[in-house]
Amino acid sequence: MSSWLDAARDGEPDPDENTPRSTSSDRVQVAYLRTLDDAQLVSQLISGIHDALTVLFERHSATVFRVARRMLRDDGEAEETVQQVFFDVYRAVKQFDEEKGTFRTWLLQFAYHRSMNRKEQLQSQRVNDWIELDEALPAELFAGAKRPLQLDPLETGRLIRQLLSTIKPRQRRAIELTFFEGLTAEEIANRTGESPAAVR
Repeated sequence: MSSWLDAARDGEPDPDENTPRSTSSDRVQVAYLRTLDDAQLVSQLISGIHDALTVLFERHSATVFRVARRMLRDDGEAEETVQQVFFDVYRAVKQFDEEKGTFRTWLLQFAYHRSMNRKEQLQSQRVNDWIELDEALPAELFAGAKRPLQLDPLETGRLIRQLLSTIKPRQRRAIELTFFEGLTAEEIANRTGESPAAVR
């Protein structure tokens, strides 16, 4: 956590390079901070005790991760979101008002909004990737027999997965059964419960 906390400090003077990063007094301070409640830790953080954020992270990062993971469905994205949430909290900590709610509630608002923003960014990226693919493929695929599209098996598999991910599950299933299992429309209809006309 120290790397993004250092970045969050944004211009604060670095300690002397000969000063130990961790001392017994630091450990005593952290131990003391762990006895405080969230509101008291926020007060400590506002007063410049950066280890208070470390304790808040220890206390609440798992909850923030669960929120982010539930929304983003990706551990790596959730971990990055957790760090960004606590970065946001560090920068906005003076805005916390205990009279309006608990720190945990305030923190979870950050977690929700940051996760939602990231989810929208990822969805937008997937749409943009598909638009770029859609624009690029016709020129390559339909340029004529003199210039066929050359893809290795891995690229072909990735392209097929991208294409299949853009259609409805029922349509995707019919395509998979037709091209990967070699079933006829009647056989697919028997397996899926659809009519042959619907499969076609």
